[in-house]
Amino acid sequence: MGYNARTKSINETLPPGGVFALCLLRKFLRYCKLSLTYPVNNEKRDAMNAFPVFGGGFRKNEPTTPSIMSNNVSVITKKINPKGEIKATYFTYTKPATFSPYEQECYYNVARMIRDHGGEAIYGWVLWESDIMIEGEAHCLYKDLSGNVFDITPRVSGEEKILFIEDSRLNISLKHIKETRFSMIQHTNPQLIFSMNLFVESKAVPLVFDQNEIRVIKLIDYKDSFYFNKL
Repeated sequence: MGYNARTKSINETLPPGGVFALCLLRKFLRYCKLSLTYPVNNEKRDAMNAFPVFGGGFRKNEPTTPSIMSNNVSVITKKINPKGEIKATYFTYTKPATFSPYEQECYYNVARMIRDHGGEAIYGWVLWESDIMIEGEAHCLYKDLSGNVFDITPRVSGEEKILFIEDSRLNISLKHIKETRFSMIQHTNPQLIFSMNLFVESKAVPLVFDQNEIRVIKLIDYKDSFYFNKL
């Protein structure tokens, strides 16, 4: 997922050590003919964007969901939240019976499910792993009224399961500024780069955008949803 006209280099969100590591990573990505500059071109995507969110580029041609609870998973979970207990859990995709969810649009899918059936949103990170690094991507799961948690968002990668760690700090904090203008908080991907033993911390990045950029839903129709809730 990405945002439209606001091209922002990830260099602006990284500490000095992260920029050096990113240079090495970009060489690898250029070899694979990928790009790590945001945003992803929305016009090239099959699904329509509900929300602009950062995503990792390497996943499309690399192994994705960690196959075992490896040391890399343990290290990055402790780095993401060193003061708390974080448990990584596998989830398979569960298709809602009442509507067809959009690929990658977890916030829309969960809000729609809550509107139709009640329940709540569970914030956190999906972990993706390659030969060079492991990273988290902001994600949202659905918790029903009985307390059962489901991943109801289809995956473009074709993964049968995801590895998810809960993190309630990832509220998108949507605000209605005026007329068709909104603001929200994005979260850059926390990354652990193996060769340098370097951890790139996630940052909260504010974004102002227009309803015209969001083609899936009218945000104002969800003013009572978790979109607009504050932690």
